[in-house]
Amino acid sequence: MKRAEDDIEKMLFNRYLSEDGKIEVGVWTTIFGFRVRAGFVDGQPELDYCAGADQGEVERIFSAVVACIDKGLEWENFPFQTRKPMLNNPECMAELLALAGPHEQVPVVPVGAIRALTYKINNISPETAKSWES
Repeated sequence: MKRAEDDIEKMLFNRYLSEDGKIEVGVWTTIFGFRVRAGFVDGQPELDYCAGADQGEVERIFSAVVACIDKGLEWENFPFQTRKPMLNNPECMAELLALAGPHEQVPVVPVGAIRALTYKINNISPETAKSWES
């Protein structure tokens, strides 16, 4: 997979595309954390893992998903997340890492920067955003 432009319309950041340009993986922000999403470029996400708010956890999940897609893993063979965030579902994470096998860590833009950009795009004031944290 290769780095691609963020898809602002889908709010999909740190976007990667398959070599044939048909599959995308990216980070999608929520109020309380981030999700790692993957699917066909012109469709809805086929894969939607709740990654939580920790940079390291987002990178670990993102990297494993990219490695699995690079190996040609079919959507139905990805493990199903039963508890959120992934930190609370160690069985799912272990299965995902086993399917990915040895792989390189894919860099993810700092999650704080992704969150700030999301707020800016949606015209959310810093004061409003801060009130969600309490």
